[in-house]
Amino acid sequence: MSKLLGNAMNNAPLADTGTSDEKEKIRAIVARRGLSGAANNTKWNEFISFMRQQDEWRPSYRFKWVNGHISRWDTEWWYHLPFPLMGVEWFDIGLHQERQEAASSKTR
Repeated sequence: MSKLLGNAMNNAPLADTGTSDEKEKIRAIVARRGLSGAANNTKWNEFISFMRQQDEWRPSYRFKWVNGHISRWDTEWWYHLPFPLMGVEWFDIGLHQERQEAASSKTR
């Protein structure tokens, strides 16, 4: 299983995935709005790699893009992330998880 995960991790998009044109548009918006980055690609990649390695829990997330778009909540950490992540203004993570024991006891 870990070998499959390793192969998937190697082929999955990373923080800087995107075209030069997309990145230039993001840089223009960031400059016009006077924004600055709090995380670089290395930090983003460490974060998404950690989240992708979670076997029993997929936290939900949503984000605001620098152009104003706010995403819906999602739990898919492989291809639905806002690539390139340099365009993320904020990233909100839902840290709620229903325990299996609690779910089982509800059905009794």
